Amino acid sequence: MASRLVRRALTRGIRLTRRLAGSIVDPLPILRTVNAIARFESLMESLVERGFARLLRTRMQPVEVAKRLSREMESHRTVAINHVIVPNCYVAALSAQDFDQFSSLRATLQKEMASYLMEYAAERSYTLPGAAQVTLERDAQLRAGGIRVSSRLEDPADDAPVGTSPL
Repeated sequence: MASRLVRRALTRGIRLTRRLAGSIVDPLPILRTVNAIARFESLMESLVERGFARLLRTRMQPVEVAKRLSREMESHRTVAINHVIVPNCYVAALSAQDFDQFSSLRATLQKEMASYLMEYAAERSYTLPGAAQVTLERDAQLRAGGIRVSSRLEDPADDAPVGTSPL
């Protein structure tokens, strides 16, 4: 029961409160614990994935990049008053070898990954401030199979009429 309430609070941005003996219990320690567990899970997942990637030395697949993008979205959620806001601009830096592998399909993959992120956000009732944008770029510092993802919230162009909100 409590975990369902915590999950609802995290996904819908609802402030979780519980009355106990006539006083309100602060949900912040519960949410911090959940966040710490999620970070630990993410760390363990990345260690295992990196280990197998080095051991097996398979070619990078677009689905791996998409998975990292969705993980970036999850880790940079912002709980607003009525909804959860997630970043809409993503940059995925790939090793030179992996970037060259995707270079002929780069524009198509960027559009497909942006579409995937829009669907991913809609499934979880997340709000993006504008359309998702994904940019694939080369990073000579990364080893083959390495991905570095960054994200940011970016307001859409000021072309919208005054008084309207993209949210």
